Amino acid sequence: MQLKLVFTTFVFTLLSFAAAQPATPTVKDTNASRLARGLPLLRPRSITHKSLGRKRSHPSPSPSPLPLLNNNLKVAAAQPPATWRTGRIQVRNTDGLALGYVRNAPGAEPVNGINFGVDSQDVRVGFTTKPGSVLLDLAVTNPNFNGPTYLGARSSSSHNTHLAAGSADAIDFMNVNITPAHGGPLPIPGTSDKGESAIWTLDEATKQFIPHYINPDGIQVATQIAYISQDNKIFFTGSVEAWNVANGGAAVVTFHLEESF
Repeated sequence: MQLKLVFTTFVFTLLSFAAAQPATPTVKDTNASRLARGLPLLRPRSITHKSLGRKRSHPSPSPSPLPLLNNNLKVAAAQPPATWRTGRIQVRNTDGLALGYVRNAPGAEPVNGINFGVDSQDVRVGFTTKPGSVLLDLAVTNPNFNGPTYLGARSSSSHNTHLAAGSADAIDFMNVNITPAHGGPLPIPGTSDKGESAIWTLDEATKQFIPHYINPDGIQVATQIAYISQDNKIFFTGSVEAWNVANGGAAVVTFHLEESF
C-alpha cells in the first residue's frame, strides 16, 4: 500500500513538471528549414486567379490622350476651307444694267475706267474667300501695266485721304499695293501716294463687291462707287449726291463678280 502511494506521487510529480514546461514553438516548414534538416524541398504552390486577385471581366476604357487637340481638329474640319476664286468685275448702274468691265490698260491710270475694247483689256482678278466676314484683297492676275497689282483706294498728296458720310470728298479707284485689313491707307513706295487694298467684301447672293474704305484714323465709312461717263472715270466717295452738288456729272455704280470656273 505504501509502495502504491509512492508510485502515484511520482507520476503526479512528472505530470506537474510537464505541464509547467513552456510549449515548444511551431517551426514554419520552409525550404530553408528543410534544407537545414536534410529534407527535400517543398513542391511549388499552384498559382490560381485567387492568388492574383479578381480577374477583370472587361477592360476599362482609356481616355483620349489629347482630348483638346481632338476637339480642335473636329472644329477645324467643320469649317469651310479658304478658296481661291477668279473672274472679271462687271460695272452696273442702279437699274442693274451692265455698262462693261473694269479696264486693264497701260498708262498712269490703268484700271480707272470701263473697258470698251476687246476681252483682253478686261481686268481679271483673283482673291481668297475665308470663313466669316473678312475684308478681301482683289489681285489683278492679267495686268497690262507696271506697278502695284491690287485694286483699291488711292490718294496723292494733293487729294484728301479721308471720306465721310454726306461729304463730297473723293478718293481714286486705282491699282495699289497690298495692305493689311483695317490698317488704313499706307504709303506706296516710289510715289507720294497712299493706297489701301483690303476694302472689299463679296455678297454671295448678288455677287456684288462692296467697298469699305478705312480712314487713316481707323474708322470705317460707308463707301459709294461713282462713275463719270464723260471722263470714263471711277472713284470712291462718301456721298455721290454731295459730290454732284459740288461738281455734277457722277452716277452711282456697283461692281459684280463674273466668276471663272
